[in-house]
Amino acid sequence: MLRTIECLSRYEVERQFFVREPYALISIRRPGNRFVKPLCKHRCLECCHLMLHEWDVDVDDGRCRIVKLSVRQSLKLVEFALRNRDCCSRVIIQSEEPSSQLTAISETLAAWLDIPLLRSSDWKAADADATTTLQMAISGHQLMQSF
Repeated sequence: MLRTIECLSRYEVERQFFVREPYALISIRRPGNRFVKPLCKHRCLECCHLMLHEWDVDVDDGRCRIVKLSVRQSLKLVEFALRNRDCCSRVIIQSEEPSSQLTAISETLAAWLDIPLLRSSDWKAADADATTTLQMAISGHQLMQSF
């Protein structure tokens, strides 16, 4: 049974992360960067890879093109969470840096699944667009289940 969502950096997942229980990994990378390779591969039941802008999407500083959470990615996240809800003890969300989209994804999934969210103190405010897009995907899934 899923008990927590944890947000970790690439360094923590690739070099310092150890877990005895099965987990699922959401790996967020910026365009042009590689996806994370988890240290505890034998415990990782499934990975969900997303390419997103890792800095605040309301600040265009020219570091890379802005990539916002899409409807398709939101549906992918909902399906991923549902598939792993009963077989994992935790979902790990990995990103290079804290971002408003990372905050939106982690807070929205934790609220929907009604589980605690573990994260560092360095967090951005949630991106409203990413929160809304993910909430719409959740609502759409719940509506389809009611038929």
